[in-house]
Amino acid sequence: MKSTRRQIITDQVVQGELLFRTIVYWFFCLTMVLLMIVGWSLWSGPPRPFLQVIRETLSVSAPVIVGAVVLLPLVLVDVLRVSSRFVGPIRQVRHVLKQLANGEESRRVYLRRKDFWQDLAHYTNIIAEDLETHRNPDLERPFGEQDETLESPSKRSKAR
Repeated sequence: MKSTRRQIITDQVVQGELLFRTIVYWFFCLTMVLLMIVGWSLWSGPPRPFLQVIRETLSVSAPVIVGAVVLLPLVLVDVLRVSSRFVGPIRQVRHVLKQLANGEESRRVYLRRKDFWQDLAHYTNIIAEDLETHRNPDLERPFGEQDETLESPSKRSKAR
């Protein structure tokens, strides 16, 4: 079964923290660049009032500031898209483990091709199958099937 998760926001807490930190880092980087330009102007230029240097810096740096403001939403969307590739799989694994811990039959973890944690999903599925087989002995797998499933997806793709 192929997973077709389309949600970009899969865990508001984790992804919200990533977005918040991205905005904070963006703001501090932009501030530091502007402060370095002001410092350089004060150190290398002729003596002049501090407010004049600030005004000059802002007028010269306006295109950089506008560019940074325009790029911020693009960066935030990219952070959301990339984070969904590791937050979504962990959320699925967490859900399956919760079902198994409660003694319920669980669905399997199916990830998209580019998602992170492929090995974790694979081993979670093996554990789920083994637990369900242990709980219901009528579901035992054929002997040869067990050896193949223990090999991680990354090792199988390297062997091909």
